[in-house]
Amino acid sequence: MRMELDRPWDEILKEARERLNENPDDMEALYYKGAALCELKRSQEALDCFECILKVMPEKDIAWYYKGLVLSDLEMHEDAIFCYKKALSLSPELDYAWNNLAFSLGQLGRTSEALYYATKAIEVNSENSSAWLNKAGYCDDLGEYDEALEDIEAALRLEPENARMMYVKGNILSDLEEYEDAIRWYDKAIEIQEQYDDAWANKGLAFRKAGDYTEAVRCYDKAIGINSQNAGAWNNKGIALRLLGEHEEAISCFLIAEKLKDPMATKNLRCLYHIG
Repeated sequence: MRMELDRPWDEILKEARERLNENPDDMEALYYKGAALCELKRSQEALDCFECILKVMPEKDIAWYYKGLVLSDLEMHEDAIFCYKKALSLSPELDYAWNNLAFSLGQLGRTSEALYYATKAIEVNSENSSAWLNKAGYCDDLGEYDEALEDIEAALRLEPENARMMYVKGNILSDLEEYEDAIRWYDKAIEIQEQYDDAWANKGLAFRKAGDYTEAVRCYDKAIGINSQNAGAWNNKGIALRLLGEHEEAISCFLIAEKLKDPMATKNLRCLYHIG
């Protein structure tokens, strides 16, 4: 008997456990248990489920996919890549596996490969909005801004109210030095998701690049108020304050960013101190 999935994952997990108590060899229940644990971000428990399934059913494509997803959540991207490729060798039509393969490659800094596999996902299913979003991001990272803009517009046609997609479009426009339009898209993202700290931070960056340092600081403060661990916001606030001549305040921001391991904070401190 198949489970009804149109309900909360904790309910699915409960039913899967009940079925497994009755029959420990119920592979379908074990699959649903693993899927629920994965969605609930209980990654190690989920991994145990999919490894058990694959011992019994080594050709189960969806189990390989979910194992990859869990390993990706655990930031074990090389292992995740192996699992996604195994799933795809069994079922090449799994567009979401192509897309998540792209994601893990992107997390490892292998952007050109990530772009290739995100494109494969779209070839399999042109309605995969997440693949269009990821492809846009990879094109942006590679400096292919016009293509990135086309991709993110394709994503937004599929999900016109998606704050993440609006944010990425803002990033691309900022990279194209179209700061006014970028700010407008960050505002759209924030309108949908007011506590979107990265959107506030990148809105600040667009203001800074446009020369409005005071407004940039205001945006960084908003980002930091939402998420005090946003290292990039602290670092960029420091840059804006330095440009305003507020050197002591800038130093304080750079020190916090450095503590939060922002890669540019130490360099910015040295520049401010005229050392190194």
